[in-house]
Amino acid sequence: SGKTFFMITDGYLQNSDLGAADTTPYVDADDYIWIKSNADVLIGNNPGGAPLNVQNRKIVVFIDGNLTVDGEVNIGNNGFAMFIVRGNILVSPTVGAPNNASTSPNVSGIYFTDGQFSTGTTNSNSDKRINFYGSFVALGTGLSDAFLLQRDLVDIDNQTIPAETFT
Repeated sequence: SGKTFFMITDGYLQNSDLGAADTTPYVDADDYIWIKSNADVLIGNNPGGAPLNVQNRKIVVFIDGNLTVDGEVNIGNNGFAMFIVRGNILVSPTVGAPNNASTSPNVSGIYFTDGQFSTGTTNSNSDKRINFYGSFVALGTGLSDAFLLQRDLVDIDNQTIPAETFT
């Protein structure tokens, strides 16, 4: 490929990784940062983890495993983030809007998975609304299981406000 990849070796993709990768030789002539992991990756570092602030960087991340999004993914006006995942993508139920009326993006970027894309649920009537912004592609194993829209806002909110929005 002619690219030099910043390797994720600890299983976490955090802001400190973006800072370390934002140097030669990982940045190509078009200012894209190339990142790779040969195992599962977690964005954030604990339940309700810290957000990944891509800002105005341009990142392409290849993951040979599963991706768990455990913190918001924020991209600036001139930024770009693409995640290509061989396994599944799971968004933690702790990621979401602080209130059900919020329409601000919680997870931004381009996400492609060979497996399932799951929005995550607590299964305990305490799901948060989540707003996705970008492109999301999941191949799954069939038409009915590529995207698992799992969240439930319960009661009146569930009748008038969507639990998941994709823009």
